[in-house]
Amino acid sequence: MKDKLKIALVLGGGAALGYAHLGVIEVLEKHDIKPDIVVGTSMGAMIGGAYAAGINVSEMLEYARQFKISQFLDFNIIKFKKCGLSSGKNITDMLEKAFGDKKIEDQSIQFIAVATDIISKEEVHIKRGSFVKAIRASISIPVVFEPVKIGKKMLVDGGILNQVPADIAKKLGADLIIAVNVTSNYKTVNQVENMIDVIENVAVVQQQVLFDLKGKNYNFLIEPELTEMRLMDFKKIDYAINSGKQATEKIINEIVAFKKTKQEKLDKKIQKTLEMQKSKI
Repeated sequence: MKDKLKIALVLGGGAALGYAHLGVIEVLEKHDIKPDIVVGTSMGAMIGGAYAAGINVSEMLEYARQFKISQFLDFNIIKFKKCGLSSGKNITDMLEKAFGDKKIEDQSIQFIAVATDIISKEEVHIKRGSFVKAIRASISIPVVFEPVKIGKKMLVDGGILNQVPADIAKKLGADLIIAVNVTSNYKTVNQVENMIDVIENVAVVQQQVLFDLKGKNYNFLIEPELTEMRLMDFKKIDYAINSGKQATEKIINEIVAFKKTKQEKLDKKIQKTLEMQKSKI
């Protein structure tokens, strides 16, 4: 019989908006809310994977501040026969620098990266193997990045089928599920003037519809106010982190109280079981 609660942290996709996850993690750690399971999609997989791999928030922030789109997107628009505008090599190099050869199954925190197989049209949960390959698959925005091939699967961004994968944590038997949706308060662009505007609007509309269809598979939902930044505003790190902190602080007392009540109930159940076993001796 387990003697402690199984806590899950679920981090949704959202490109630069996903920096808010760092603020969420900071507040949770401050209040001794440490997940046993981390499930992530896209940017949520990148930050969640780093957390599960033992990379602390300060280190993640250091990598984030070094990030430049022009440095990591090696576009080759002329090569239309390719499966993406970018090979993803530069971002893979960045991931290898951060994660090295760490394996998912070797960590104390159970990690699941969500991707989409465009061949079988199915959601894929990557639970083993290289962090680099799992995250690279989960963040592969279709057309922007070339898909990642694992076996017979061709994997792209997990947000296509599961934007905030709290249902996975629920199926794994988590007792306390904290989900973070960074796109819920995102304002779509009214003046659609270029391809980026179209991509952003389509992505956010799709993601919110998918999130609503999945239903409530969490105990707590954190929705940072990120109305002053766009999906590709990677320079607004501090704004995103502060938004994540503020949104978490609003409900942290409720989370702490829920955890305490659940643990007390579990302790009583364990005590009762032990007493029954003693009475049979």
